[in-house]
Amino acid sequence: MKKSFYILFLCIALLVSHSCDDPSKVKSVFLSPENMQLSVGETRQIEMFALPLSSIAYNSAAWVSSNPDVAVVDSKGNVTAVYSGECMIIGQMSNVYDTCFVKVVTPTYKINFNKMTMYDADSEDDKKLIVLRLHDNSLSFDKEGNAIGNGLFLNLCLYIPISRDSLPLGDFVVSNSGNQYTVAPGEIKQTDGRYYVTGSYLGQYTVDGLSVVRVAKGDVNIAFEGSYIVDCKLFGADNEEIDVNCIAIPNYYRGDDTQDVQSIYYTDYLAEEMTLQAEPSVNHIKLTLNCAGDTSVVFLARVPLSVNYLPLGKYVTSVDIYRSFTLLSTSNTYQCTFVTGDTMSVISDATLSVTRDEDKKYLFEAHFSTVDNSSFVVSKADNIRKVKINPKQTVTPFFFIDESY
Repeated sequence: MKKSFYILFLCIALLVSHSCDDPSKVKSVFLSPENMQLSVGETRQIEMFALPLSSIAYNSAAWVSSNPDVAVVDSKGNVTAVYSGECMIIGQMSNVYDTCFVKVVTPTYKINFNKMTMYDADSEDDKKLIVLRLHDNSLSFDKEGNAIGNGLFLNLCLYIPISRDSLPLGDFVVSNSGNQYTVAPGEIKQTDGRYYVTGSYLGQYTVDGLSVVRVAKGDVNIAFEGSYIVDCKLFGADNEEIDVNCIAIPNYYRGDDTQDVQSIYYTDYLAEEMTLQAEPSVNHIKLTLNCAGDTSVVFLARVPLSVNYLPLGKYVTSVDIYRSFTLLSTSNTYQCTFVTGDTMSVISDATLSVTRDEDKKYLFEAHFSTVDNSSFVVSKADNIRKVKINPKQTVTPFFFIDESY
């Protein structure tokens, strides 16, 4: 009888011991992989393993992301990259957990657009701000700046000289200085509980609204070859690479004008012949580029006194009356002019490049604006060989083209 009691006690003890060591209780978990790298929008699954194995434990698995702005995870361990950055994905069973390190790499945007929309913005004493939007046919913008459609666009805030009423050619750099030929960086501002983006940014309109990548640094080059060519090498606030190219003629909403004005701001003229003559009693020569029809451009250029030909080089508008390789400014008694038909306009800003090819034929390229805010490009149609020498009377020595130069 006593022996039977001990046997019964041992069986009860074994049952109690077995119930305390519950096989469904998770002792450890681990995730695979332990780390991953994703691109924005990419999804991968993390697997969770538990010891001891238990189907009951697997049904209680839970997932959480330490930073949902970087990556999110669903109930099955599927991780989706949201935006560049780093976070931890935590997988848990009961009170036991493990982590997976996730890095979302910086996105790269390489986009070609074929539309431009431009707006006047606030101006200051020495500079002017214009807004240039690069986009494609999926989007259009009205005179108030409202978007019609869905798609990507690049919003650029450019500081240009106050005298310009066109899109200047040249290089712009992203800067907070607000100086001429700079690009305003993007900023997020909060007003009355709402967030607004200002400055330059890459935007995307969808049915859910507007999402943006703020421009933080980089540069923009603007050229003209029949259409404007805008080439952007930019970086976002989180080092996103933004490479955008656009070739188009801008649609320009001018100030309070209620109608859009489609305009070629730089009209391209082709020089067919040039006339060079000396000016009496002044230290400059007159170079006339004769274009098709009755269009001509007259540049008054200062050259070194020791030459009697047109020197090669780059001439720019300047008020410095002593420096060579300059063009006379509007502050001078003598003025550079642009003549079309019966209209003559004074040139306010100009750059003239003079080169020669291997056959010693002159090549010209001129970019200039007039006081009425029109802007133009003049270049050669064919290499200019025929040159008229037309010195004024009693002026010596005559200026002539030195073919041995």
